[in-house]
Parts: sequence; C-alpha cells; structure tokens
Amino acid sequence: MALARYTDNVPALLDQLGISLIVTSNTAGRVFTLAAQDGQLSQGAIRVKKPMGIALNGDFLAISHHEGVSLYKHDQRLAELYPKARFDKLFHPTVDFFSYGLNHHDLAFTRQGLVSVNTSYSCLARVDTYGEFSYSSVWQPPFVSKEASGDCCHLNGMAVDDEGNIRYATAFSTTDVDASWRDQVMETGVVMDVRSNRVVLDGLTMPHSPRWYQQKLYFFSSATEELFEFDPEKHSLQRLQRFDGFVRGLDFCGRYAFIGVSRLRKSRSFGFLPITEKVIRPGVLVFDLQARSIVGEIVFPNGVDEIFDVKVVANARRVAIHDPKAPGAMQGVISNSIVSWLGE
Repeated sequence: MALARYTDNVPALLDQLGISLIVTSNTAGRVFTLAAQDGQLSQGAIRVKKPMGIALNGDFLAISHHEGVSLYKHDQRLAELYPKARFDKLFHPTVDFFSYGLNHHDLAFTRQGLVSVNTSYSCLARVDTYGEFSYSSVWQPPFVSKEASGDCCHLNGMAVDDEGNIRYATAFSTTDVDASWRDQVMETGVVMDVRSNRVVLDGLTMPHSPRWYQQKLYFFSSATEELFEFDPEKHSLQRLQRFDGFVRGLDFCGRYAFIGVSRLRKSRSFGFLPITEKVIRPGVLVFDLQARSIVGEIVFPNGVDEIFDVKVVANARRVAIHDPKAPGAMQGVISNSIVSWLGE
C-alpha cells in the first residue's frame, strides 16, 4: 500500500508535542501508526479485519475488530531488545477476546474494566477478560426495553473522563425496534448522560466519537461534517467547525484536535447521504481549537476510504504495533523473569 501524504508541518508538530498517532480504517483492514522521524512522517501498518475502536491506558493498547477485541502491551525490555529499530512504545499482542458479531464500536479502559460500545446489543459492555462470557453489560440506554440483538438505536460512541468514569454515549436514534434507527437518521441522533441516564442533546445527525476533554464534551455530527463542543455546566452547545468529509475518530493534545475524515461508500447505511457525492480526501486533520482552524493534514492513499478512530499516544515520538503474523516477523516472549525475541 502506498504511503500517506501530509502537509510539511505535520512531522514538526508531532515532534514538538512529543506524540504519535494510531489510526484505524475499518474498510481497509489496517491499523496505522504515524510518527515523526528525521523531519518526515514515519508510517507503519498492520492488518486487522475491520478494526474500529482504540483504547489506550499507559502501556496497554486495545483494538476492537470484526472478531472481538485484541490486547497489546508495551514492555520496555522487549522494545530495547528489538534489533530492527528503536521505539518509545512497541505494542506486542498478548490476548485476543473472541466475540463474533457484536459489532464493537468505541472502546475504552474504564473504572469498570475494558468497555466497548456493543452496537449489536445496544449496550455498553465489559470485555470479559476471564473468557466466561461474550460480554457483560454495564449500561443500556433508558429507551431500550430489553437486551437483545438487533441494533435498534445504533449506539456507537462513548466518552470517558480522566478518572475512568463513563460520562456520555451517542446513538443515532431513541428507537427500540431492530434497525429502526435507519428510518429518520438525519434528525434523530442523541447524546446521553450515562450517569443520570437521560438524553441531554437530541435532533443530531449521525453523532459519533464523543470525547471528554478539559471538562467539556466534544462530538461530531458526522453526516453534516461538523464538530461540536458541549459545556454541561452551562448546558451550552457550540459548533466549532464544519469540515469537508464524514468526520469520525477524535483525540486531543494541548490545543490541537486530531480528526478522522472518511470518504463514504454507497452502502445501505450511508448511500443516500449527499456527502457520498463529494470529492473527499480521507485521512487525519489537525485542528487548532483556539484558532478554530485546520493547521495540518494527513491524506491516506487509495484503498483507505474510511477512518474509524484516531488515538494520540502521548510522550512517545516513535510508536509501532508488532505483528507476529507478518512474513519474517519475530516472535516476542514476555515472562515474569525474562523477555526475548524468537527468530532473531
């Protein structure tokens, strides 16, 4: 696959902030790592079937995908022994949790464990690390009458605060019948306060990627290409910017927001949207929250049409995800006493 193009200032900005990016493309089946190196954008990718949500907690990384959730771990000892390159974070796969058909969307490490948005069953669900259950429900919207398969409201997004508390969730509608969210999807989206169990914003258009940052909630109205800021103390809603593309995937560092932009396929879910007729450059935008302007852009090559999630890896200028299934890849071994690479 060809490399992404980018504006000249992106490597310098990532280096200045001391960060790297992890980006998932569900349609391309890739998880990308992007970092600054010698004034250029260093780019890596691994193959994952329909990767979606990204969760990060220190040295632990989790990615939801078609077959369930995969857990990765950075071990500094293993990274230092890696002979091919030097990385601040080298995430090595450790555990796969299989839960076929749950259609995991957003994913986060929380006080209640590793929690995904289980879109198929319209609930927030803890990933069962003991392997006893496919999932354990921790919250369901008040308008959903029963826990059953069917994706009645298209619950898709989850916002978690710095203390690991789940604060908000987004859905396309408040309907309670299988797939009924599709009927009036341009005007039925909602933001729900998980703690109070009530809808706080409604009438939205395909809301995605709610994120809690600096005591405010940010989220997208994806089909109208907009980023919103919600202040719960003042109960005020403000549109910050309209972009050019279906926006989904959001994270922050300092004054900057990193925003995923997709070019939509003409599917049953999105084919009727006017946005499918537009010429869109899929990738990641760097948006200055203070200046309210786009200050950088990463454009992915042909074959990468949709971005699902974007995650900032703080205090790590060089990041990689190790794929032991790749041809010629070494196998990492981590025990309580030693670490080593097999196949070196």
